[in-house]
Amino acid sequence: MSQRRLLLALGLCHAFVCGPGIVQAAEPVQLLGWEQTAVHFPSGGRDSFELTARTAWTRSLSGQFAVRITLPLGQVETQPLPVKPGQSPRQIQVYVPASAIRNIQPAAVVVRVCILDPATNAEVSNTLEARISDFPHPRPEGSDVAAGPFGWGTPLAGPPGTARLLPRPGPVDLQFVRIPGSDTQPGLFVATTELSNAQAGRLLPDYNPRAGRSDEFLLEAPAQPALGLTPRKAEALLARLGKVDPSGVVYRLPTVPEWDRAARAGRSTPFWWGDKPENGEGANFLGAEPSLPGDTTAPTRPGSGEPRFQANPWQLFHTFGNVAEWATETPGNFARLGGHFRTEPAESTAKVEVTDSDSTGPDPYVGVRPVFDLDEQTGAALAMKTLAGDPKLAKLQARFDPDRATVTLQGTLAESSWRALADKRLASLWFVAAVENQVETPTFATGELARIGGLAGPVRRITPLGRWFYEVPLEVRWSDPLPVTGSAWWVNVFLPGGGHMSHRLATTEPDRSRRLTVLIDRAQMSAAGLAADAPVSVALSLGAEAANSADPHIVSNVVPVLWQLK
Repeated sequence: MSQRRLLLALGLCHAFVCGPGIVQAAEPVQLLGWEQTAVHFPSGGRDSFELTARTAWTRSLSGQFAVRITLPLGQVETQPLPVKPGQSPRQIQVYVPASAIRNIQPAAVVVRVCILDPATNAEVSNTLEARISDFPHPRPEGSDVAAGPFGWGTPLAGPPGTARLLPRPGPVDLQFVRIPGSDTQPGLFVATTELSNAQAGRLLPDYNPRAGRSDEFLLEAPAQPALGLTPRKAEALLARLGKVDPSGVVYRLPTVPEWDRAARAGRSTPFWWGDKPENGEGANFLGAEPSLPGDTTAPTRPGSGEPRFQANPWQLFHTFGNVAEWATETPGNFARLGGHFRTEPAESTAKVEVTDSDSTGPDPYVGVRPVFDLDEQTGAALAMKTLAGDPKLAKLQARFDPDRATVTLQGTLAESSWRALADKRLASLWFVAAVENQVETPTFATGELARIGGLAGPVRRITPLGRWFYEVPLEVRWSDPLPVTGSAWWVNVFLPGGGHMSHRLATTEPDRSRRLTVLIDRAQMSAAGLAADAPVSVALSLGAEAANSADPHIVSNVVPVLWQLK
């Protein structure tokens, strides 16, 4: 240890309180913050914690200064701080007596530090505070960490009757919108684009955009729509899409009425843009379009550059033109809808029926736009299945609002950190836009640092030094933050009739076991005229034994303990 550090550690003396300060440019010294969590620093018979403060000094400032430390209960100490000319220290060490911050409630740990000119007692710095977060304190597993706010995302919203875009992509980077229900149709989710060559190739390795074609059109680029799909091939792609999606969604072809409504964005006109078939910016039909240099298909999802094809008001691209799209009419019967890049605009509303599931129809220029159903019951079931993967969350209840793509969680969990865990697990469901977490967790009463529960395992008999004890394990949940490391925790056992026994916490500090070991002394129970397994009450206290269940040192609930000798 350096001589200067030793002097700082040993040179503490009593002085006066330093008033609160504000960081201002006019102050000769600025205390900027704490460098790290305090370090335990026992030295010379004095048990302290060393804090390191970042500082900024006026260069011309030098001489003998003092660090004034105001402790939680109002005690004040000073330590000398010599500053040589031109030194301008960037850090100073502050030594806080361990006894001043141990064995008190975490909220009461407030240490105020400022720098004084000892000749005048004038403050030459702002005041810097150190709180419980600046000192080491136990963080056992199962502590009730305030992990809120809980829930995440923004529910889908918009005017009634409009489609709403899910904020996250689904499998193979497909984007979906929620199509609202109508008087005759329930709502459903529809892909904003046709499946592309690249996406089809990822799903079915044997997919070949040249299969069944003899034309010379350039239609094989990864971003162009998949084509040459028979109804059987299209359904195989959708089945594979479901298998690569861990969320559990089941994909299918739209029905003809569903496709008609989605393609026209709910309008009664032949096209989403009106009555006339021509729309060079909205549909890739036969003929010249400003977005394409030749007679070919456009990328399923337009790039950011202009010119580009427009989406319909429900954010669906290429519902007319580009490639025709499969829909189901009756079981085993299919229809090609919307026309394609070789279709005359006026003929694009014609429905081409196909009864052979292995046929593409009159030409190979047909692809697929995936859809899926997800109502309140199905969405809630998928959410519950996801939560059930963690036993701690298995009893939660979930509701699903498909129009808002929102899961609402309800129920009770033992710890706040588990609420955050539920949020995290539901993030794996890509179709969920938001989680509204209404789960409740038991709260700690004011001043409580632990909640003791029931038996956590079998009772064990031990005989240290010939004395007969029973180890009774209880469940415990710790608050956060807990008192400074090194505080004295006591386990208090209150006997029927007013008797009392106590012992220090077996692990010294709250640990990760989430168990509290209670020692029952058979000799003391016998002296009180009680059987060893007579009902008792247990509570934790901080800093000292608790003489009775109303003692102010108690920092937990007082819980009755029932157990039996076997």
